[in-house]
Amino acid sequence: MIGIALVALASTLVCASDVMADKEKDHQAIRALFAKEQEGHRMGNEEVVRDSHWDDFYVVHTPNRNNVPRYMLSSVYLGEDYLSSFDYEPTRYSDDEGFFSEINHISVNGDVALAVAQFHYWAPEGEGGHQTIWIAEKRDGVWKWKSAIIGFEQFRVVNTSQEEASE
Repeated sequence: MIGIALVALASTLVCASDVMADKEKDHQAIRALFAKEQEGHRMGNEEVVRDSHWDDFYVVHTPNRNNVPRYMLSSVYLGEDYLSSFDYEPTRYSDDEGFFSEINHISVNGDVALAVAQFHYWAPEGEGGHQTIWIAEKRDGVWKWKSAIIGFEQFRVVNTSQEEASE
């Protein structure tokens, strides 16, 4: 009887470790997808950016007024319209300006995942940022973006020291 219990326990542990390993692989794949897509934007490489999205990709845009998301004003953009809105030129920053983005949270449920990304940018006149909720789908073992929710949370800080220095 103890032997059967030990075999059952060992089987449970092996199965649980396989699930955790798969989950970690999915997290790594989603982080790599985000890094690839962002690098495509930085390089101005439209092909890399488009290859990060499924053909049926769409964007939900929620405007933000006075630091409050206005969900009743939300709209949907087809992926082609959204992806066509970029100029796909390499990004160049001076020494006093820049951009940084990262994934802050990932939740995976089977072949669908949610990823929250934080974007931060700065320049002499101030800094700002926003968050985007990305939805990824795994099809035939490949993760790509299915949709994104943008505009709901953002911030902007004006650098008053620049104004004060010029007075």
